[in-house]
Amino acid sequence: MIQGGIGEMNPAHLDLRDNDITTIDEDSFDDMEELIELNLDGNENIQIDRDDFYVLESLKIITLSKTG
Repeated sequence: MIQGGIGEMNPAHLDLRDNDITTIDEDSFDDMEELIELNLDGNENIQIDRDDFYVLESLKIITLSKTG
């Protein structure tokens, strides 16, 4: 589970693969306006709602292979 914001880092590329993430809170990506690429590969039981990424206006690439 990703809880709360992780936007303090504000990277352009965020690699969260193989972290056993199961859910993403709706505010997890607040303040990450610069995020271009997000890798969630290998989080096999992740539940994703497209609204989780609504704030990521710069997001161009999201990788979801081997996910639920």
